[in-house]
Amino acid sequence: MCTDYYNKDQRYSLKCVKMFFGLAQKYPPLTRALLGAILEEIGNASIAEPLRKSLNPISMYKLSGIGKVLAASPKWNIR
Repeated sequence: MCTDYYNKDQRYSLKCVKMFFGLAQKYPPLTRALLGAILEEIGNASIAEPLRKSLNPISMYKLSGIGKVLAASPKWNIR
C-alpha cells in the first residue's frame, strides 16, 4: 500500500504513481483526465501518456475553477 505519498523531494514515489494509474483505469474519463493533468503537473508526463490514450480526444470535461489549480488542464480537455 502507498502510505507515504511524498518522499523527501516532495514528489510522488513511482510506486504511488503506478498505483494511482492502475486504479484510474477503472474510473470514468474525467477522473482519468484529472489524474493525467495532476501527473503532468508534478513532472510525470511519460507515465500520464497511457491515460491520455485511454480518453476520447474530442471529449471535453467540465470542472469549474480547474484552470486556476492545474495549468495542464486545457491539454487534457478539462475546462
